Amino acid sequence: MNKKIKKSDIEMRKYWDKRYKKEELIYGKRHSIALKYLLKYIGKKEKILEICGGYGRNAYFLAKKGYKIKCTEASRQAINIGKNIYKNPNLSLEVKNALKLDYFKGAYQAVVSIYGLNSLDRKNVEKIFRNISRIVKIGGKFCNIFLSTDDVEFATGKLIAKNTFVLKDGQLVKFFTLSEIEELHRKYGFKIEKCLKIKERRKIADKTITSRFFLVLSRKV
Repeated sequence: MNKKIKKSDIEMRKYWDKRYKKEELIYGKRHSIALKYLLKYIGKKEKILEICGGYGRNAYFLAKKGYKIKCTEASRQAINIGKNIYKNPNLSLEVKNALKLDYFKGAYQAVVSIYGLNSLDRKNVEKIFRNISRIVKIGGKFCNIFLSTDDVEFATGKLIAKNTFVLKDGQLVKFFTLSEIEELHRKYGFKIEKCLKIKERRKIADKTITSRFFLVLSRKV
């Protein structure tokens, strides 16, 4: 793999810090439509952790609905943006690299990732699954969006690994097949309870695209 393209954790954080500083609300303020399914799946008494949560637009929506949620993100710039615009007693925002989660075993009853794992290569996706498997309680829930290989941006950048591309703006994006998603869940002790294929029209910087993704609702067994 080209070393110039392959970014270390620090380089990726710098990439997102720079991008958030320049574009700020990259994805707008509107929450993902996937959250309406999560409302039916996650109980309000469950302690929720969101990983790779950006500036907290989705976490803020859940907080307003009465869920207590901690939103984590590696980019300090993104977290600072979120702290400036989102005020809710149910919401906390923390600078935390999803690859280095240090919460104790069984610390959370539910973990949520909305488009977060698509910014990582397969090796790092596995690291996160391993971490989440430790952090979430037995019987706890892992709710995840995985961009599909049917997505409109698939194969639009430079191929650097299987189904993984660097787009024109420099962002690494990994796309998933259903078989890969099923494999990851089996390997790290999660049982998929529902898998929906959904389309969502969403804002990314100065463009609006229709993303195609798998929404996977799973439980630690």
